[in-house]
Amino acid sequence: MKKPFLSVLFLVLLTGLFAQDTLPDPDIPMNEKTKTIEFSKVVHEPGTKDELFKRCVYWLNSYYKSPTRVTQIRDVPTGKILGKHYFHLYTYDTVEHVNKKTAKVNYTFTIMFKDNRYKWQIDEMEVISTEKVPIEAMLNKNDPLYKKKWKSYLIQIADFVKNWSDNLEEKMKPEEVKQEKDDDW
Repeated sequence: MKKPFLSVLFLVLLTGLFAQDTLPDPDIPMNEKTKTIEFSKVVHEPGTKDELFKRCVYWLNSYYKSPTRVTQIRDVPTGKILGKHYFHLYTYDTVEHVNKKTAKVNYTFTIMFKDNRYKWQIDEMEVISTEKVPIEAMLNKNDPLYKKKWKSYLIQIADFVKNWSDNLEEKMKPEEVKQEKDDDW
């Protein structure tokens, strides 16, 4: 999962450095009530609330190196998992020809379960480099403090959330019922 993502990220960053203004604007969803960035989706998947919860715990254990440290809430009765984690943002160094970590994004995720559906949400995103910058500030191109590299950061953030959610949704699918073949003797 990570190798294809890093390859795509490398290409995006490479072209992004040479043509910052030609990169397409990423799709960053804004919650109109809170005026904050909030990625979310309701997914319909067969299973009881408890079954979906268990599948998600298996996903957490496969996705994160230390899932118990990442999750603050794992509440089966209410069907809620809340976690906090981070990922890195990169820029391409044209002198050394390598990707360099330039910032870190802290984020909060919430996954809630009901029978035959679940909802995931990623919010409270904050970019930390030499200073803390709320991602909402990176969307304002008219701000005198706006930096061109923020566009590539926003693309990386949107790509991270897409890969995160695709991975979650794939792991949340029920296992196919394995039918044993009767041996005909």
